[in-house]
Amino acid sequence: MHGPTKGNWQWAGRYSSLYKGSPPTPNTGWVANARIATQMCEEYWEHARLVMNRRR
Repeated sequence: MHGPTKGNWQWAGRYSSLYKGSPPTPNTGWVANARIATQMCEEYWEHARLVMNRRR
């Protein structure tokens, strides 16, 4: 891989289909290592769970 993302890890968050409304952003990005990428995914999920309304 070449360019500005070489050596970085991509993270991406996906909200559950059990929720409705607009998902929080950003939901993807590039970070320096796998540990931070995992942390970003987990933080995204927690934030999405708090701000989105549960479907009934």
